[in-house]
Amino acid sequence: MVSSETLRAEAAAVGGDLASGAPLAQQFIKSGLSRSTGMTFEQALRFEGQAQAVLVSTEDVTEAVNASRAKRAPVFRGR
Repeated sequence: MVSSETLRAEAAAVGGDLASGAPLAQQFIKSGLSRSTGMTFEQALRFEGQAQAVLVSTEDVTEAVNASRAKRAPVFRGR
């Protein structure tokens, strides 16, 4: 629960977290959520597997691993 006094700051923090995320992964998440109501469980699993197969080969995954190893925040480029 967020108080009305801290709502603006909390919303800005959440927005900042989302904006700094990996854009390609977020696209797949949004697409999956949009489609999910019309999918069976098996279709959803297949979509997830396909998304992971695409995303694992992106530069953003390499950046995430390198940033984690270097103990720094990742800089995602959507590639």
